[in-house]
Amino acid sequence: MDYVHSQPVALFVIGTRPEAIKLAPLIYELKKPDSTIRPVIVSTGQHRSMLLETLSVLGCDVDYDLAIMRPRQTLEHITTEVIQALPKIFKATIPRAVIVQGDTTSAFAAALSAFYNNIPLYHVEAGLRTGNLKAPYPEEANRALIARVANLHFAPTEKAKHNLLAENINPELIHVTGNTIIDAFKLFASLPVPEFNSALKKVLHSGKKIVLVTCHRRETTGLAQRRIARALAELADSHKHVEIIFPLHKNPAVRENFCSELKNCSRVHLIDPLPYHQLVHVIKSSYLILTDSGGIQEEACACGVPTGILREETERTEGIKAGVACRLGTDPHQIISWCESLLKSPEKYARYNKSSNCYGDGLAAKRIISIILQQPEFNPASETEIVLTDYRFDLPQYRAGQEDHRKEQESNEVQAETSDRLISH
Repeated sequence: MDYVHSQPVALFVIGTRPEAIKLAPLIYELKKPDSTIRPVIVSTGQHRSMLLETLSVLGCDVDYDLAIMRPRQTLEHITTEVIQALPKIFKATIPRAVIVQGDTTSAFAAALSAFYNNIPLYHVEAGLRTGNLKAPYPEEANRALIARVANLHFAPTEKAKHNLLAENINPELIHVTGNTIIDAFKLFASLPVPEFNSALKKVLHSGKKIVLVTCHRRETTGLAQRRIARALAELADSHKHVEIIFPLHKNPAVRENFCSELKNCSRVHLIDPLPYHQLVHVIKSSYLILTDSGGIQEEACACGVPTGILREETERTEGIKAGVACRLGTDPHQIISWCESLLKSPEKYARYNKSSNCYGDGLAAKRIISIILQQPEFNPASETEIVLTDYRFDLPQYRAGQEDHRKEQESNEVQAETSDRLISH
């Protein structure tokens, strides 16, 4: 089956919800009627429901789903499945460029596949580094490896640019754009306030101080997460005017660590991951945030919510320098001490309670698209009408098992939710 289109294709490969959130502003802009580029979205299927939930709010949908998700999948599984599946989609869509975001294993695998197929690669949120391959793991290695094969590097900050220059990346290929997470945060914050379930609505309207917590990184799985959990339990027990909202990652190991320690804490509300437009509202409503998430560090900084970073090392030091964030690590004493100092001292709280544009001004997506349009592969002067064979109907390995993969994943998700029932107080 043949079809004709005259717009050059930019192919986005997305594995996790954070990638979807940070690429959503770009896709949203390219979906506008006056866009001269056709975005094609490929989901690896890792965070399928959360990814679709995020994109659908903006009227976007996934074009291809690799459906690679497996219970307790390994990094090797993600890498090999993505590398093997993408060439078929490259043949179906003939992209002028592949766009990946951040430092996930799916982004790394997509970058390598684009490189192997001689397709230009654009890296959004390039240049973040800690200098320690073990923290964050495996993200530090992933993003450094992506940098070696990328044709364009969209660095969110000047610091990120300097990191790339230190690795001998061609300065002409580096563009400081700001971080698209700020675009996404402002875009979703402009939407009507979402509806919450009655239990969460009661917490948000309780008049108490909300502490938002997220924690999921591989390097903290195990003892470190249980130490964090004990700090949260003590904090909730000592401060009756505090309510802790903790959306738990769907990783079974993460849930086991925190549920075992916090299931009997009445003011610690363990809930499923929130849709992004709900999370934005909770961030804005929070008094404090404790997180190991890179995106939430950036979002909290943009709206001035004091943030304790639950990591021994962070690549996002701009928020610390701006005075909005503090690196706490996973030591319970350090976590409790910092939280109590801000809960008890209005003066100290005021020093952290200030917004900063250190991660961007909300215009990163427009800057990135402007730069993309200047690239020779998207130059209208060299554009011709493209006639493609629709390989989507000639991909037996991709299509034949896709529905089975979906059913299997849905079954696995139901089983996980049944065995790991979360507590709602």
